[in-house]
Amino acid sequence: MSFDICQHFSQYFSLLVADNQSLLQEVYKIRYQVYCEELNYESPENFPDGMETDIYDSHSIHCLLQHKPTGVYAGCVRIIIPQQESDRSTFPWQKFASNLVYPSPEYNWQNICEISRLAVLKDFRKRKGDDTIPTGTILPDVNGGKRRFPLIAMSLYWAAFCLALNLELDIFAIMEPRLARHLRRCGLQYCMISELFEHHGKRAIFHTKPPELLGHLDVDTYRFFAFLNSTIAQQLSQAKYISSPFMVPQQNAPAQVAFIN
Repeated sequence: MSFDICQHFSQYFSLLVADNQSLLQEVYKIRYQVYCEELNYESPENFPDGMETDIYDSHSIHCLLQHKPTGVYAGCVRIIIPQQESDRSTFPWQKFASNLVYPSPEYNWQNICEISRLAVLKDFRKRKGDDTIPTGTILPDVNGGKRRFPLIAMSLYWAAFCLALNLELDIFAIMEPRLARHLRRCGLQYCMISELFEHHGKRAIFHTKPPELLGHLDVDTYRFFAFLNSTIAQQLSQAKYISSPFMVPQQNAPAQVAFIN
């Protein structure tokens, strides 16, 4: 079954680490369409160039998903990585840290990241009646039935997970509990570590440790993860970054200028 997912994914999509200015601009254009024009989370007037950016992009690594048949960039996600000097602007979840209930809010800042600004274009989010591409892939179940696999969204969540795993970072994310339950069904288990708060709806802070999560994946899910992780790991090894011990742009690399935060 997961072989079918991997085969289908590789036929229709490419997963890219956005390590140059051209790809980064594609990320920001997607975010502008989703966060400013579709969801109205951000004001379009603040981004006259049609590219949505924020203060966290300067210390983030971004992924893009490209639709092969059309060449269109369909979605994006980022992980926000540690800064050399940690402060209240390092991660968006810190704004709500007073709501933390577990674990202790004392963390090694060099060992954590935040999944943020996951966005999928509307044309790729809603295609009624399309059971093959790109968001509603239908695959045979082991019991002879069928199940829906949200291919674009889940590949982006897994891409962010793979980035964190390769950089040996624990993951934080701001999300709806309903979304956390959905991710759990797809193999991504997050623990709610805060009370609910209002932020574009009811949200909470969630946390997971990638190495611990891998031990709980079923065989099919693990194969899909391994397929995506191989792609991410190869691109990270070639990307214009250095690790020391956090990832920072090289001197001559383009500046990195988040899941609905």
